[in-house]
Amino acid sequence: MAQRRDRRSGRSLGTSALLALVMSGAGGTMAAMAASNAPSSRSPRTFEDCPFCPRMVVIPGGSFVMGSPPEDPMRHKNEGPQITVTIATFAVAETEVTRGQFAAFAKETNREPVKGCITDRDRDGEGADDPTASWLDPGYEQAPEHPVVCVSWQDAKDFAAWLSRKTGKGYRLLGEAEWEYAARGGTTTTFFWGQVAEVGCRTMNGGDRAYKRAEPTNRNLIVECDDGVAFTAPVGSYPANPFGLRDITGNAWELVEDCYQPSLEQIPTDGKPRTSDTCAEHGTRGGSLDDYPEDLRIASRHHVKSEARWGNTGFRVARSLSGAEARIDR
Repeated sequence: MAQRRDRRSGRSLGTSALLALVMSGAGGTMAAMAASNAPSSRSPRTFEDCPFCPRMVVIPGGSFVMGSPPEDPMRHKNEGPQITVTIATFAVAETEVTRGQFAAFAKETNREPVKGCITDRDRDGEGADDPTASWLDPGYEQAPEHPVVCVSWQDAKDFAAWLSRKTGKGYRLLGEAEWEYAARGGTTTTFFWGQVAEVGCRTMNGGDRAYKRAEPTNRNLIVECDDGVAFTAPVGSYPANPFGLRDITGNAWELVEDCYQPSLEQIPTDGKPRTSDTCAEHGTRGGSLDDYPEDLRIASRHHVKSEARWGNTGFRVARSLSGAEARIDR
């Protein structure tokens, strides 16, 4: 199910050549995406504000280069020009919000599931409006431990606001620059685990051989490895990135706070989200269960209509920290 993205810039490459370049590091040019802080070898500091709250990971502040370099053969126009962004220390949920967590929110707020979601119930790789689908039925089987999908940007905002009311803390969605900083975890490679997409099946749930077996007529390019899961996996099933975040690549696209901007020139360099009362589209990041290497790159940027619900799209929450909370002593 392909979300919206801007067209690729630069020369056109065949699939085999494109993958070969990515796996070789595109001549070493990926090193241009340098972050100012190296990944910490210490265990991440975590906390939970309540028994039903997501486990939060403290993300140390720092500066990094956002976007992809022009030499990246998979680059799209909206991944540039590269900019340096400074991020303040904040907290991010270790995993995507689960169906169980969203169900607790829906029950307490008397929120009825909204039917109508873009799914691939026909298993042909072509997402279509499904008037019967909702977060309770996204077109494939899920359990409470799976990421909630078929939710809109406003659904995600309302969940964060509910957490804020319950805890007295400032829960929210991640800004897009915050998301990329946290996802990179201090790394400078195409994927947080390195340059080779196929190694990722040990670390994330993407469009792979397991997915292809479930959708044999789907002609989309896949990652040539097997993560063992056709659709969504229970959150936290795979190893964390260097900052301690799980499922930051794959499983479900993650909605972010920002109004979608077609160029990084419009992204604030202080890490704050760019918002508007008349926003028609919001960004999504991270790729999902049915995505191929190009969309699983950390720099990949997609966007969806604000009211849209997709069967491969969910969210995770963030929380701003007070001065005392932001101390990184571990």
